[in-house]
Amino acid sequence: MYLGERKLANFRPEKLPDGRKYLDSFAGKPCEVCGSTETTVGAHIRLLHFGRGIKPPDWQVLALCKVHHDEQEHGGWEWIMRHILFPILKRRYERWRANR
Repeated sequence: MYLGERKLANFRPEKLPDGRKYLDSFAGKPCEVCGSTETTVGAHIRLLHFGRGIKPPDWQVLALCKVHHDEQEHGGWEWIMRHILFPILKRRYERWRANR
């Protein structure tokens, strides 16, 4: 979905009333990419044109270790596709194939 520059300039992400508690709940959970629990935090996942000083909505969060958190902040959509979406789709296909 493309918002366009004008709409994007006026976009303000939804803030959850308990957003900080929600983010804090990710500490120590397994990283969604590698399973590590050592440095895991709630990481805002930037799906649109975020990164211009606009943080995504608080519900748009995954548990990521420090390494993968830093990678996703600089990798953008390509990183999200390669490390999050494609593995999910592949696992779904493999489960379907195994249960045919």
